[in-house]
Amino acid sequence: MIWEAQPSAVNGYDDTYDDLMEYSGGSYTYLNNRTGLINVTDYCSSGAVGYVQTQKVRQGQSGSDILVRSYTYTSNTDSGGNTIYMVATQVDYPDATTTATTITTSYSYTFYTGTNQLSQRVTTLPSISSGQNGSGSSATITEDYDKYGTSRRGPMNAGR
Repeated sequence: MIWEAQPSAVNGYDDTYDDLMEYSGGSYTYLNNRTGLINVTDYCSSGAVGYVQTQKVRQGQSGSDILVRSYTYTSNTDSGGNTIYMVATQVDYPDATTTATTITTSYSYTFYTGTNQLSQRVTTLPSISSGQNGSGSSATITEDYDKYGTSRRGPMNAGR
């Protein structure tokens, strides 16, 4: 799914069209041009092909995309040559007017030797500044997994 139009962006439909929206001349007849929320998703074209790369919003089908979230991926290949992809970073963009302000969560993974069986995941949370009553350090969460995939979450620490 590339576009997800919320009800506020839809002004009707026609079930005689396969797409219900009557795509014609580069736009949809039954989507508002400048009003209503449309969620836009872009996907990776290399590396983690088909995985979500960015999530955006726009006001109507003719509106400009506003970046909300982006992802990067890391991979692991087992001894049989099977590759899996996991989120390495999730970056949130809380300010619609700039991409300079970001909130980043990072993930690292350890696998049982020669397998794609997760042994440990470490999540590094965004740092919270002292101006927002935080310590300025990034807390981490360590999750250990047994050979059956059962998680045993470890303690959080404040950047130690």
